[in-house]
Amino acid sequence: MQMVKQSVDKLLFGINVLLLVTMTVLSIYQVFTRYFLDVPSTISEEMVRFLLIWFALFTTAYVFGQQKHIAITVLLQRFTERMQLVIFKLIQVFWFLLSTGSLIIGGIILITYTTQETSAALGISMMYVYLALPLSGLFMAFYSLWYLAMPAATTEEMEGNE
Repeated sequence: MQMVKQSVDKLLFGINVLLLVTMTVLSIYQVFTRYFLDVPSTISEEMVRFLLIWFALFTTAYVFGQQKHIAITVLLQRFTERMQLVIFKLIQVFWFLLSTGSLIIGGIILITYTTQETSAALGISMMYVYLALPLSGLFMAFYSLWYLAMPAATTEEMEGNE
């Protein structure tokens, strides 16, 4: 099971690197065409905007999987280690419900409404932009289930300090 998580981690990390490099190259191209050629590229501007949506959602899923997200642990540390584990598992259930309800189901509903809507500059269906919602939700749901199935963890593992 650990190998599956590591594979998902590497996949998300690779996707995020690719998205970041692509956005950087497109932004440099946008600046070059705008200021040196005096002909701004609207296509690159819109593409960077859409890739930023994908990058934000996939990075959120990756960081969630690494347990490196912002967490308020001041209250958690006041409980016994057993109670901390119970709270950790309840938080995972909450995140699973949130990712399946809001991101996966809500994202699929949004995609069905936007299949005929096209972007102004690229002319692509907006469903491709919004596809990032259910996909990132799947990754977050996977991580939630993985942490739920994980045997009793130490406080350091729960806080992402493995």
